[in-house]
Formats: sequence, structure tokens, C-alpha cells
Amino acid sequence: MKKSLFAMVAVGAVTLASCSSEEMAGPAGNGDGNVIITAQLPTELQSRAYGDGTVAKTLSYAVYDGDDVIFASDVAGSPAPVIVDAKNFTLSLNLVKGKTYDLLFWADATTGSPYTFTSSTKSVTVNYDNLGNNENRDAFFQAVKGLTVNGPVQQTVELRRPFAQVNIGTNDLADAKKAGLEVATTTMTVSGVYDTLNLFTGVASASEDVTLTYTAAVPENETFPVNGYEYLAMNYILSGTEVTENDVQAASRELIDITYKVTCTDGHEIDYSFTNVPVQRNYRTNIYGSLLTNPADFNIIVIPGFNDPDNNVEVKNPVPAGKVRIGEDIFDNLTDAFAAVTDNAVVELAASDYDTKGATWPKNVTFTIKGEGKDLTILSNLTDNTGVNGSSMTFENLTLNVEENPYTGTCFGFIHTVDATYNNVRINGEFHLYASGTETFNNCDFTYNAASDPKKGGRYAAWCYGSRNAVFNNCTFKNDFNAKAILVYGAETSYNRNVTVKNCKFTAAEEKDNGAIEIHTETFNGACAGTIIIENSTCTGTYQKGMWNEINNTTKEATTTFKVIVDNETVQEGISVDPKP
Repeated sequence: MKKSLFAMVAVGAVTLASCSSEEMAGPAGNGDGNVIITAQLPTELQSRAYGDGTVAKTLSYAVYDGDDVIFASDVAGSPAPVIVDAKNFTLSLNLVKGKTYDLLFWADATTGSPYTFTSSTKSVTVNYDNLGNNENRDAFFQAVKGLTVNGPVQQTVELRRPFAQVNIGTNDLADAKKAGLEVATTTMTVSGVYDTLNLFTGVASASEDVTLTYTAAVPENETFPVNGYEYLAMNYILSGTEVTENDVQAASRELIDITYKVTCTDGHEIDYSFTNVPVQRNYRTNIYGSLLTNPADFNIIVIPGFNDPDNNVEVKNPVPAGKVRIGEDIFDNLTDAFAAVTDNAVVELAASDYDTKGATWPKNVTFTIKGEGKDLTILSNLTDNTGVNGSSMTFENLTLNVEENPYTGTCFGFIHTVDATYNNVRINGEFHLYASGTETFNNCDFTYNAASDPKKGGRYAAWCYGSRNAVFNNCTFKNDFNAKAILVYGAETSYNRNVTVKNCKFTAAEEKDNGAIEIHTETFNGACAGTIIIENSTCTGTYQKGMWNEINNTTKEATTTFKVIVDNETVQEGISVDPKP
């Protein structure tokens, strides 16, 4: 079977490195506030390919005292960067000793650049007019915040790309030509792109609903990033609406939809639709395969580095509605499919709602259940104590729905799990965690299911009841009722319970005297404890106790059993205990 491949690799960076006094003479004066910077593109960017960094660049910059512009490349009378060669600049500034400054840097093509640098707004704007297959759109940036000048300064700074490079390639241009199919132009369309970058915050935004559409001829004399493939199209797309840790380069991955058309010299057209394409700042996204002769079937491979594979996600023709696929085999229901699961099996689901009631789940194997999206694939009627004894599971791109009961509150969970991973999953209802190893949630949404809480008592989103280690990365907890999110509590005292929460957001409609992470210690009696780690996470004021709260829920007295670390600072030491089985 011919397949196409879709990969994401980190692209090279521009480095600003310090230079010695022999390389660049300082300005007139005593030099107490002399700042010298050398801008240098990486020497490894030597191959002839899009993104090799060899197009001549101009360095723009701005220096701020608070919000006041002190020097800037677009302000008359400011020092000008010196071009050393195609990949190097030097910049010398005289600043006031004892003061603190912010500096912004932007490097783009000397001619034909579609970007406008404006120091007064600390931003760059993008013109997307018909700029496909255009290396002049390559650019780099960085923000240096809080630089205090206590004497001569030589600062090392690294510039990186603020956008994703999207490449489309094929390995059948020659075969298509033999069949009488010769490509004239290609057209790429992406809706909802960003046209403004705040260089200080690193956040990309759009002044309005912007659609990128361009038509261009097939690139010539360019080397596709994957051996054996030739370019059909390339474009740079500004990315990064969420930035973490005040680092302008630490932008989260995003998903976009691309429509793409190949127009042949005889007027024949081939249309494509690539959905949920991952793009990320300073990464390449490569879509490649036999796109002209076999465009329907392809794999997706996400690679965060040039040589280090990370996640391989196979995408094939859609699973028929209501059916289940394992490999090449199609099953009519979950029960039959689960009975056929062997170690490392991938269970593929359609864009359907699957009733799990009565299903016997696989035991003592490692397996993955994969849907077509949180809004498309649903596993319903999940109950507590669902037995997956000895198994390690991964769930991807689907919704897990708790069983609904009109009389009593309901919850669900997988007992006797070894490890479990949830990627891009919506969890609708109270979820009990039981893994003896680690349960990891990446980019998951936790929602309150009113139909599972008829008595309106309020249900927690995630209850760390039997789990040893629970990790939540980039998750949202939205409770349309009251402030209940994560509960750490259980009857068993033979192990510690550790919880890590990073880059998560907690919201609730009604107030409650809870923390976003609620720790109840009434059953532990000093026999067990654990560590709670919280980083870069927020909750609304409806969580009256803030991000965390530890309490004996029987006596309602505060306790100090768990070690708590918030943004790398230990705020509660807790106790040290070695639980006994």
C-alpha cells in the first residue's frame, strides 16, 4: 500500500553570540554602559533547502526603558547594526549604567520581506498576499527582558523562528508525468491564521479573520526535508497563541486545517483536505507521500527534532461508522474487538458513539484506543471498577462519558491498571484513578456531567483514589456546577500519592471552599503521604481555597501531611513516610 507521510521537525535557530572587544570597537565614552551583541546564524544551516537561513537578512531591534523606546532601528538617530557577512551582525549600544532595559530583536529578508517591524507597538505584522514557496518569508526573533547594565555587557542571545514551516512533497512526480499528469500550480488555503506577533510577549494574534490562500508553481532546485521526495509547496505560518513561563519561544502546539489543490497543465485538479495538522513555532510540518497517484491513504509522523522520532500516528481510510478496526481487521462491536486485542494493538474507532456497557476489556496487555476527535468519537456508559487487570492503556482523540443514572450519582474508572495515558481526551463525569504506575493526561478537558449527579452534590473531575502518580499537562477543568476538580483521597495507606499539575486551568460556575487540588487526609493517619507539584496553573475565584487545600475532611481541620511545591518553591514541607503494605 502506498502511503504519504506527515512529519513535524524542529527547524534551526538564529544565534546571537557575544563578540570580543577586538571584533567590535566600543562607542565614544568611558564604556560603562557599552553593550555589544553579535548576531550569528547557526553554521549547520548549509544545505540548499527552504529554511537554510542563507537569504540575506536585516536585523531590526528596539531598546526599552519601561515602555519608552530608547533606541530602535525604525527611530532616527539610533545606532545601526553592522553587517559582518550573510549570517552575522554586530550591534553596539551605549546605555546608562545602573538601569534595566528590555530589548527586542527581529531578523528578516533584506529585500521582499512581507513583515513590518514597529518598535512603538513592540510588534511585527505579516502580509500574506500570494507568498507561497517564498524563502523571503523566513525570519527570526527574540526578547531579552530585564537586562541590567552594571558595566560593559556582552550578551549572548538566541533568535528563533516565530512560525511553523509547512512543506508538502511527493515521490511520484515522474510517475504522474508518464501517466500524462503534469503539475502546473498548487494552491494552499488555511483559515484563521495570525497576522500580528507581539515580540515582547511572544503571542501571535489576528486583527480579523485572516485566510491564507496562495497559488504558485512547483518549486525548483529546492531539497525537500525528507529523502526521496520532491517539493510541491512550502509556506511559513505564524503560530503561538499560548506562551508559557514568560518565554517567547515556548509556544504550545496548535492544530490547523489545510485545504490543498493541485492543478495540472490540462486543467485537471486534485483536491486534498488535511485536518488537525499540528504546527508549532520553530518547527517544520512535512506532509509527504505519493500524493499525485495515491492521495487517499497516509501516515502522520510527528518529530520534534531533526533526528529523534517521538509520536507515530497512523491515519488510514476512515473506520466505517459504528465499527472497530485493529490492523486490517474490522469488527462489528467493542466486545469482539477487545477479545482480539494482543500486546501493542491499536484499536481504531470511527466518528461514532460506542456503548461500553457489558464489554469485557483487555487484560494483561498494552494497547491503544484511538478515535477521530473529542467531538467525534465517544465511549459511553463507562462505569467504576472497569477491569483491565495488568494492562497499560493509551486513549487518544475521543470522549469518555460516565454512565448516567437518574437516581444516584455515578463515576467511572479502570481498576488494576499498570499505566494509563490520555492524549487529547474529553473526560465527562467523575473519573477515578487506580493505576499502580502513572496516569498521564495531556491536553485533556475535564467537564461536569449533570446527568451523572442527580442529587446535585457536585462531583470531582478526577479522584486520585488508588493511583500512585497522576500527571496533568495542559488540561482544562470546567465545572458548570461548583468548584470541584482534583481530589486526593483513598482508604489504602500502603503507598504514597503524588500529583503533578502543569499548565492547567480550573474554572467553576459556583463558589465552594475547595482548592483546585483538594487533599483529604482523614484516612491516612500519618501512614502515607505524597508530593503535590503545581506549575504555571490557574484557577478562578470560585475555588475559595486557591490552587490547593489540605484538610482532614472529618474534623475540618487543616493538615500538613503532603509536600507541596508551587512554581518551583516548596510551600509546605509535609512529612516523610515509607508506607507499609
